[in-house]
Amino acid sequence: MHQTQIRIKSPHSHRHIRLKSRKRIGQLFASGRRVKQGSLLLVWLSAEDVDIEQSASIAFGVSVSKRFFKRAVDRNLLKRRIREAYRLQKDEIFKHHISDNAYDIFVVYTGRGIAKYDIIAKDMSRLLEKWMKQITP
Repeated sequence: MHQTQIRIKSPHSHRHIRLKSRKRIGQLFASGRRVKQGSLLLVWLSAEDVDIEQSASIAFGVSVSKRFFKRAVDRNLLKRRIREAYRLQKDEIFKHHISDNAYDIFVVYTGRGIAKYDIIAKDMSRLLEKWMKQITP
C-alpha cells in the first residue's frame, strides 16, 4: 500500500506575516498609536483606521536603530531576540483576539545597550498585554 503524507499547518501560522512595505510602514508611523514598555515601543494601526488590504490578521515588523547600534551583528541579534519573544507569545494574542479586524504592528527597540533575552521577553509580554487592553472594547 502506498501511504500519502499529509502536512498539517498550525491554525495560526497563516495569520501572521512580516511587515515590509515602506508605504505601509510610513503610514503606520504617520498615523499609528503607540504603546511603550521598557526598551520596546509598539506602534500599531488597525485596518479599519486606514484602507489596508491584507490576508493576515497581524502584520509584524521590527526595527533597531542604526544610530545606537553601529554594527549590523548587534542590530540583528536584538531583532532576532525581539522576533523570538513575539513568536512565543503570538498564540496568546489570538486566544484573546476574537475580532476579525487586521492590524499592522511594529516594534522598535529604544534601549541604548544590548538587552538579554529574558528582559526582552518580559518587556514583550507586558507590551502585548498593554496593547491587548487598548484594542479590546
